Amino acid sequence: MGHLESCKNLEGDSPLEFSSGSEGISNAGAVLEDELLDSSLLRSVSASVLLHRVSSFRTDSGSISATQSDYKLSKVATQIHDFISHDWASSPWKKALTLLIFYNGKAAVLSSIGVAGVLSCLEWYFAGSLPQVKHEHHKVCAVNISIQIGTWSTLVCPFIFWGVLISWQKILSPCTTSRQLFVDKFCVDQVDEDRKTRAILGLAGFLNKSQCLVVCWTPRYFSRLWTVYEIASWHDLKGSHKDVLFLPLA
Repeated sequence: MGHLESCKNLEGDSPLEFSSGSEGISNAGAVLEDELLDSSLLRSVSASVLLHRVSSFRTDSGSISATQSDYKLSKVATQIHDFISHDWASSPWKKALTLLIFYNGKAAVLSSIGVAGVLSCLEWYFAGSLPQVKHEHHKVCAVNISIQIGTWSTLVCPFIFWGVLISWQKILSPCTTSRQLFVDKFCVDQVDEDRKTRAILGLAGFLNKSQCLVVCWTPRYFSRLWTVYEIASWHDLKGSHKDVLFLPLA
């Protein structure tokens, strides 16, 4: 009975209230001792799938809005790279943008810089390779000078940056294995109540198989029982916060 009550409290993303705190902590400790008995419950979703779906973190009045089709996007896993910890009441768009910057931001910046370098070379060192789109006329020492200003980088690089920021994991997927993530909406069956309960009771199995805990942090993060439980469970299982990354929402 204690397990099931704890499961319902965590599922609802309830505020952490001191009035029922002692019972909640006791139940959380009991849940932590459980492991995933059914290996088919241990699932992950690839970063290429998650980050390509802008509406992945959409909610319904602050709770998970998920369908069986979302669950089918995940697959049975033996190892999870990143466990994504977040509260569902926070802005879904901020969460999506923060994770895009975290996983794809470096590639987007380097790609846009690389393209800018190539375009600059074509404009300045190989005159005529690209048409000049802007001219400026200056008078220096009574001499009229016409300067050609190349603006191709200004025009093209923003599109390169945003295209790579949104699609980098998709671009990588044919060449390498995408990072495997745990996101409750995709990895916990939200339709089958029996599987849902067993997955929540076996949350320690997801955490234990994860290499890193990625926290989408907002000021309200530590006021939610579910997210506090995830942090506490990680510390208990791993023994340190070395592999915990806090990402303030953009």
